[in-house]
Amino acid sequence: MKSNFSDVVRAYRGRDEVFAIYWGSKLKWRKSTPIVGINPSEMTLVLTSTLQQTINLTQSTACGVLIDWGDGTSRDIVEDLSARMTHTYATSGTYTVKFYASEGVTWSPGASITTTSTSGTTTTSQYGILGGAIVSGMTKTTNHPELTSFTFGGGARLDHINAFYECNSLSSIILPPNTTTIPSNAFHGCTNLKTVGGWDNIVTIGNSGFYGCTSLSPNALPANLQTIGTSGFYGCTSLPSYLEIKANSIGARAFQSCSQIDRVWLRNTVTTMTVTSDTNRYYGPFADCPSTAIYAEYASKPSGWDTNFDIYSDKDKALVVFWNISETPTVSLNCIWNAVTREITWEATDTAEKGYVFNDLLHQLTIY
Repeated sequence: MKSNFSDVVRAYRGRDEVFAIYWGSKLKWRKSTPIVGINPSEMTLVLTSTLQQTINLTQSTACGVLIDWGDGTSRDIVEDLSARMTHTYATSGTYTVKFYASEGVTWSPGASITTTSTSGTTTTSQYGILGGAIVSGMTKTTNHPELTSFTFGGGARLDHINAFYECNSLSSIILPPNTTTIPSNAFHGCTNLKTVGGWDNIVTIGNSGFYGCTSLSPNALPANLQTIGTSGFYGCTSLPSYLEIKANSIGARAFQSCSQIDRVWLRNTVTTMTVTSDTNRYYGPFADCPSTAIYAEYASKPSGWDTNFDIYSDKDKALVVFWNISETPTVSLNCIWNAVTREITWEATDTAEKGYVFNDLLHQLTIY
């Protein structure tokens, strides 16, 4: 029997149905586990000048994933649990890379590779799905514009940190079913990422999970979001200008440099807000958001909120209104509350004169 590589063949071994793959006339499968499933993950690469590509992935079982590089000439079985697979294409063009996972095997884009030097020193390096090691801290790494789309198939999970690090041409992603956590740095620097399928299933956003995703433009934060890690939405300048936040925990710098945000409604489910600092200043969740006004559904600052949560620059504080609905609000800064009109205004000496109005249900803080 002869079949093209792209064919997935249904076969039987005893009473057990398995899936096998052919290339040439040679049938490949493992005794305990079939080599491929029928639903591969797919990644589109648009190559112009960089023809050598390195894919990094982590799998649950050795020899559990097979990569078809999409050029009709090469495919590789991934042997290591954390692996770096390099392939050189003959010409520029658009290629669809397919990942076939064995039955029962899970895998994720991104890898942690541990190496030992001749002197015995052990080093663990972090990798996104493409390219070389990721430099820690705030150091800029090389963008990966060649990856334009990714579709999760059988066995694929979003489990590894840095999964799509700096894939700045990735415009949309559909998360695997039941994905509730965005790992740290998973979409760091994905500047063209606009939509995320499965958005409302997200419960936890790891540190820098959507860092620098300047095109990310949902109508609201995920409906089930409970935890926003440090720098989770740092620099996401296309988020809505009005945010209702129900998460239990908001990390330092969570919305730093989201300067478009002018209104935030912190529900009484927000119990923790953290702040970091250096020798010059404090960095709260809304650092470098000079126009942000914060309405908090509390009578006063909860004990779990850092004292400096409202500082947005080296010395300036945001307008904060504490209100537990049944009482007159407590207003920060030099502002005046009018209980009849339900408006907040600045004193005449304040140069930034703006007004704020709450609707009857206290469901929105409006700036005019």
